[in-house]
Amino acid sequence: MAAERAANLRLSNDEVARVRISIENHMRFAQTVSRRSGDQPAPTRRAIYRFFRDTGSAGIDVVLLGLADIRGKYGPQLSQDVWSNALDGARALLENYWEKPQESVSPPRLVDGNDLIESLQLAPGPQVGRLLERIREAQAEGMVRTAMEAIQLARTWSETHDPGEVEPS
Repeated sequence: MAAERAANLRLSNDEVARVRISIENHMRFAQTVSRRSGDQPAPTRRAIYRFFRDTGSAGIDVVLLGLADIRGKYGPQLSQDVWSNALDGARALLENYWEKPQESVSPPRLVDGNDLIESLQLAPGPQVGRLLERIREAQAEGMVRTAMEAIQLARTWSETHDPGEVEPS
């Protein structure tokens, strides 16, 4: 509905998409920061990667919207602990987005689909895309740093998982 209204206001296609993504993911910030525990004081690299994979540059808007949502939800009863946790999560997300994008937000491509098809003797198809996504996520987690490691991860993954499976077991 908001995307339709934005289009009626003659916003650009990019602006309409940004509004749509921000609204679709408006609870994502709260979910990301609430999953933290005492021994995990900040969102994991994996969580940061997935947050920005799904929100792109609109993730900045989602973070700010999330902070405003927390302020609105609790009002004057907002505890220092809840607010500090939210600010720490926001800082971690924004710091990674601006200062470490190649580490955990958008790691550089180590291999492409042709590399996987050739190395693993795969047929072109959705499985190749799933393997590429798994490699990028592993890069964001710091588990894969070279093309050789990427191919090995894809080999292991394809041997131990159902071809349609995306998430680790």
